[in-house]
Amino acid sequence: MLKEVNIFAVDQIISIGKMFEEQGMEFSSLFVKNNEEMKVSKKILDIHGCDLSRSGGKTIAFCMIKNEEKFHRMWFTLNSYKMDDFNSWKLTKEDIEYY
Repeated sequence: MLKEVNIFAVDQIISIGKMFEEQGMEFSSLFVKNNEEMKVSKKILDIHGCDLSRSGGKTIAFCMIKNEEKFHRMWFTLNSYKMDDFNSWKLTKEDIEYY
């Protein structure tokens, strides 16, 4: 069990959020899956910006568009090390509910 999680990638996460907001989306979550570079040491996990970009296609951003017409959920996978470039993200799943 983890005792501590240190996030040193706050600036990068904010930059990703702003990039998606510039595209008209609400940035909600960022997931990093199966990144062997991220190791727990003495029950402490440190997360750096480079951990987000070198996860081998396993960094996923969840975004939404909510308005009077629809509720649109989107999942994007990072395909490049340029995390704040929209062209580096590929839409891999979406769900739309119309009101």
